[in-house]
Amino acid sequence: MRKTDWVRRLSGFFFALWSSVLTAQELEPRSYSAVPVGTNFLVATYARSTGDILFDPSLPVTDLHAGINTYSLGYSHSFGLFDHVASIALLAPYANASVTGNVEGAPGHVYRSGAGDLHFRFAVDLLGGPALDPTEFARRRPGTLVGASLSAIAPPVTEPAQGSPRAIRGQPSTEFVRTTNHATKPSSKGTQSA
Repeated sequence: MRKTDWVRRLSGFFFALWSSVLTAQELEPRSYSAVPVGTNFLVATYARSTGDILFDPSLPVTDLHAGINTYSLGYSHSFGLFDHVASIALLAPYANASVTGNVEGAPGHVYRSGAGDLHFRFAVDLLGGPALDPTEFARRRPGTLVGASLSAIAPPVTEPAQGSPRAIRGQPSTEFVRTTNHATKPSSKGTQSA
């Protein structure tokens, strides 16, 4: 057996093993697009989601309605890596949510806002994506590209505070503000105290 056959088989084995262990997928448009070296992208996005939230009817929460706003700012930079185009990207989201509804028959409202998880991405064109400056790129003939990327999501570096997205995702909140007189916290038995 030749050395190259052994290396190919071993690489294939590790690729099959690695792909069976990893189960995440993210489809980001144009991650592997051919771009000239030194290209920078700045992206700003906004998304709004509203609607009713349905819970198990046995829970004492009814008529829940949420309005969620998400703002994101992203940056991407392309560069040459071993004669191929590579890029790094960062996306920083911020979100706020307003939820209204009834808890044990009492109307209430909760508002949360804060930074979301930072998204990092490194992508490289492995086949068909040569590192070209803008003048060379303008003369190139388009072809098939094969690329690979590594993405990571990092939680915010701040401590989870009341109102932050991590507080929403983490421990259940013990606060629900009554819209009648004043804000109260539930007692240990789960009822509102005046």
